[in-house]
Amino acid sequence: MDDPVGPAAACASGSYCWYEGGTDAGSTFNCIGGYNESLGRSWVGWRGNLDSNPTKPQTGDVYYTKIGWGVAGFPCGSGGAYVHIELYLPANTQLAISANNPVKCIYYNLQGQAKDYTNDTICPQSPSAGQKGGLSFSPKTGDHVYPTATGAMWEILIPVKSTAPVTSGYSSTGPCPACVGAAVWMIDGNYSPWSYPRTGVYVDGPGTMPPTVSYPTPSVRNVQYSPDETNWPGQPSYAETVAHVSTAGRSGTGWFEIGPTKDYGYTSPPANIANGNWEYWQAWRMEAGQTWHWRFCFDPSDAAAICGADQTFETAPPPDNTAPQTTLTKKPPRWTNKTTANFAFESNELNVQFWCNLTWIHRCESNTQKYTDLAEGQHTFVVYAQDAAGNSGYDHRQTWTWNVDLTKPETTVGSAPPAKTKARKATFQFSSSEPGTFLCSLDGAKFSKCSSGKTYEKLSRGSHTFKVKAKDRAGNLDGTPATHTWKVTA
Repeated sequence: MDDPVGPAAACASGSYCWYEGGTDAGSTFNCIGGYNESLGRSWVGWRGNLDSNPTKPQTGDVYYTKIGWGVAGFPCGSGGAYVHIELYLPANTQLAISANNPVKCIYYNLQGQAKDYTNDTICPQSPSAGQKGGLSFSPKTGDHVYPTATGAMWEILIPVKSTAPVTSGYSSTGPCPACVGAAVWMIDGNYSPWSYPRTGVYVDGPGTMPPTVSYPTPSVRNVQYSPDETNWPGQPSYAETVAHVSTAGRSGTGWFEIGPTKDYGYTSPPANIANGNWEYWQAWRMEAGQTWHWRFCFDPSDAAAICGADQTFETAPPPDNTAPQTTLTKKPPRWTNKTTANFAFESNELNVQFWCNLTWIHRCESNTQKYTDLAEGQHTFVVYAQDAAGNSGYDHRQTWTWNVDLTKPETTVGSAPPAKTKARKATFQFSSSEPGTFLCSLDGAKFSKCSSGKTYEKLSRGSHTFKVKAKDRAGNLDGTPATHTWKVTA
């Protein structure tokens, strides 16, 4: 092969030339002028000849691809850009880097003079994984970028070979299996845009590889539940299967096979496929919420049919329009003297988000919620669930109202024996400032539960002391019991 270094030129018969496709790299901000301007341009190319002369690349031949860029704008503060590059190869094409065919790195200064950095450490002879999924040929030293001053250019030339004919079928926006492409990141300190130049590649000759069927990622598109009972009764789910076929110099027919098992059972109408690298897709209508198997097959005119690997996908289920329900499993008592409150709750659906409301609506901690430093008074807690489909369970919310009571009750004795009495029986009537229960004690005995109207009989002669204290619904106990002392004289 002739020397690939040098800019594109008119292609003379029988010689190799560069075939290029480029794109604007994006804009930058010019501090001096105070306006946006073009940052530069990036391009890719491949070296060959498209006339009838047999010197054009054949399958198995080594030929060069390249990634190039130039900076034209004046970015603020940088005077150029630092550039990261990634290469995308056509179908049935692989790297062919060797001592005889190395990666070449050529720098063009502001005067257009070229400097060859092929044998310098800045010029990588093997790729690494790129940020955009391509083969990164950025330098393996320093910051792994190419410094490019305003007005300068770089071209990185990478040898490859194709194992089957490549026929462009070039697309500027859609899938292009026969394109050489690049991702070029110009880091200028302002907008740092990415650009994606590409151009179609042509390699001639008989295929040295058999035809292949492969699948892009994703290989199933637009999976959705979209019932159309008028035209597709009983088949509410929609999906599109996508396949790539490389014919390796042959023509034939291709079709999709699909079904609920690997026996498939359904076949799309066959399509005539010319020599080249192609993408095919097929729309399907089917039952909802099921697993489907599918594959693409190619039957070349001069060889046995081949089918791609089995693929599976799930059809979209009917939409979930059912609101989740919530159950409270832990809550404070209706009356409490605690200033903290702990709640626990659950839903009849999995993977829900709970929403809590005490003084404002907020996401719950999980399926529990704790509140502290609660003020004395009445509080109302509300909780409801929202499921993964977005259905709100607010209409099935759970509400709990309780009272924080920090005030001790006051106990009053209303009726009691006189200070002196001959009666050996005594009855006491008493009340509390709050609803609750009472504890009574006679003559220093242990307090025990009692109620108003408490009566003592067979009292001994002498002095007696009765005490009673109230306990409210929150558990607060009167700290100063009501007391009555009297004397039995007979």
